[in-house]
Amino acid sequence: MTTTNASTIQHRASTAMRARPIRLEPEPTQALGTGLSACNRIEQVLLRDIDVADMRYQLRVRTRLGDLVDSLRVHGQQVPVVLAGSAPPYRIIDGFRRSGALAKLGRESVVAIVRDDLSDTEAFRLSFINNVQRRNLNALDKAHAIWLALNREGITKQSVATSFAMSLRQVNRYLQLLEFDQAIQEAMAGSRITMAQAIALSRADVRSPREAIERIERDQLSAPKLKRLFSSSERRAQTRGYIVRERNGFQLREIRYRASMPTAQVKQIAQALRQALEFIHRTKVAPVRGEGDAVGACFRGGN
Repeated sequence: MTTTNASTIQHRASTAMRARPIRLEPEPTQALGTGLSACNRIEQVLLRDIDVADMRYQLRVRTRLGDLVDSLRVHGQQVPVVLAGSAPPYRIIDGFRRSGALAKLGRESVVAIVRDDLSDTEAFRLSFINNVQRRNLNALDKAHAIWLALNREGITKQSVATSFAMSLRQVNRYLQLLEFDQAIQEAMAGSRITMAQAIALSRADVRSPREAIERIERDQLSAPKLKRLFSSSERRAQTRGYIVRERNGFQLREIRYRASMPTAQVKQIAQALRQALEFIHRTKVAPVRGEGDAVGACFRGGN
């Protein structure tokens, strides 16, 4: 195993912490400090002295160790983790994956920058800054980080947009990911589908998102192919209509509603439900014999 001496780690830590600051409101980089002079110390910290269950500063939805274990086994720890606290148990600000990978390798300690001068809000902002600068969050991780920044820490949407180099429209688009079906979110978290594929899937009226995800993987369906496929399916559904006339009544085809559906499709669903309720009301008040006028009146104007 390649060992990394303390001076090399300190140099890399200093370089990492001097990275281009990202502005948040209120401006955190001045209060938090971005160099080692603002940190208390760099030291070896026993893993047992770290509260790995405390995830308050974790921005990732799922901690995937991936190739990091192999990298640490071969090259050793190159960048220190950042911890908060004046005494054990310490909380992880940045370095959840590194700590987990080192623990998996059976190591007893981790090289860490220990900060005892940060409030919870300041520690979160530092975690946010470090992760944004690293630019290795997936789409769902970004959505989770944005939600936490807005709803837990009160950071403005414009500041978040600036941090991620996004437009406000893109920020809102990421937030919508958190409203998707759980199966879709899990697939994104596991890197099984892209953000574009997830959006296309969420806008479609599919019976089983899990089966649709399996088909995406099996047939290697890109987002544009998905859009064409679902658009064709929607046109067929619209041609059939949602109501099927039957003797003395009707049958509603399976209706699935999603807030992200196209407006035209939502209007069709609403119209079908209104027609169904109108027919039920009329037949309840004045029962229809055969295929009487009530049925025709209810369905007049098309399906």
